[in-house]
Amino acid sequence: MGQGTAVDSIERIGGASLIFVQQLWRDSVLLADGCIKVACVDVRSLAPAPLPAVLTSALRHAGAAA
Repeated sequence: MGQGTAVDSIERIGGASLIFVQQLWRDSVLLADGCIKVACVDVRSLAPAPLPAVLTSALRHAGAAA
């Protein structure tokens, strides 16, 4: 069985969350894909909290989606 290639990207950077898209390919065949939402929450209230500016800045600088 041949090796696969994983492709990861950030679809959206929001105020309190990120959406990651992942795909697994072998040759030109898509084997699996997924979408993962990661949210930042306040540790005490569990209410949405802004993503740290240093994180969003680094992701945008690296070419991630806005």
